[in-house]
Amino acid sequence: MKHRFQNGMKTLLVSLFIFKIFLTVVFLSAPLMVPGVALLEDHAIAQEAAGPAVAADPARETPTGEAHEAAAAPGAASEAVKATLLSLEEKRLEIEKEKERLAEQQTRLESLKDELTQKIDELARIRQEVEASLAVKEKQEEEKVRLVREQEEAKLKHLVKVYSSMKPKNAAALIDKLDMEVVLQLFSQMKGEQIGQILTYVSVDRAALVSERLAHKTVGLNQ
Repeated sequence: MKHRFQNGMKTLLVSLFIFKIFLTVVFLSAPLMVPGVALLEDHAIAQEAAGPAVAADPARETPTGEAHEAAAAPGAASEAVKATLLSLEEKRLEIEKEKERLAEQQTRLESLKDELTQKIDELARIRQEVEASLAVKEKQEEEKVRLVREQEEAKLKHLVKVYSSMKPKNAAALIDKLDMEVVLQLFSQMKGEQIGQILTYVSVDRAALVSERLAHKTVGLNQ
């Protein structure tokens, strides 16, 4: 009888061990079932596994120390299963929290990436606008310089025409009062014969200075 009881207990423990492995595989491969329902199902299965062994044991009718141990064994096994299920549930919750944290972090990173992309595009647009504006201003400045240069050339041509039509003596009186740079520009557009006639009536010192500056300017142009 004792031998039959021991065989029944071994069968029960083997069944519980196999059931524990099965639960572990299920929890690792799929979301955990509702804890209350799973525990009830585990308890019912444990009772069904223990039922035939206990019913077949006549010692159940006359309780002894071994019978009490046999009656307490299913309860201890059920507590172990509950502890395993709770541990697996805690791990599952930790994994879910970690997944949520990673998902939130990924969302923030995507948002930052989109914001950075928008800022880069905005900076590129502003750069294009600035370059276009600078190009327009540069073109306007070049146009202004061209107009000023044309106006100066027109004025110089007019002065050349005026001084060329004047008598050398009268032109020399004005040359003595003009800025040296203006004189040089004026003489650079006149014939050598006309310049010589005018310088004849210019003061000696100024005539020498004009001649020297004209010579340097001619040498610079030839080099």
